[in-house]
Amino acid sequence: MNCRLLFAAALAAGLLASCGDSPPAEVEVEVDTAALRAEGEARLAALAEADIDGYLTAYAEDTVWMPEGAPAIIGKEGARRRLESVLAGEGLSVEIETTEQVVMSPDWVLHRGTFQVVDSSDGDDRIGEVGSYLVVWSKGADGDWTIRYEISNSDSPVASE
Repeated sequence: MNCRLLFAAALAAGLLASCGDSPPAEVEVEVDTAALRAEGEARLAALAEADIDGYLTAYAEDTVWMPEGAPAIIGKEGARRRLESVLAGEGLSVEIETTEQVVMSPDWVLHRGTFQVVDSSDGDDRIGEVGSYLVVWSKGADGDWTIRYEISNSDSPVASE
């Protein structure tokens, strides 16, 4: 099926779904921003210490992570294995910066940002891979935020064949 036709159908379905009689829900931006900021800071601190379990606390059990150049990883355990392989080298670390937050609804928020892998194995901080990411957060019935989807892309040009 044509990709444009699929996109148009999805867009139309989304527009029709938004035409109900109920008023839009009010977004608690201040509360959600503070909770997400705290969660993000805790994740970054865990990553800085190579604490993979701490970093993954925000991942839903069925999170879908789509890293560049690899099949989609479904589930927290798959994400753990991927991070363990990325951080396996001595002196490797990942730095993350959120550059934009978009509140889609009271229960869904997008974070967009950048990442870079730093290699300090020889005492010199060399920047390895640099890229961008998009994370989709979902607020559960318990009020906790979890990461449902994540995609990351390298800024490096694609190698020609």
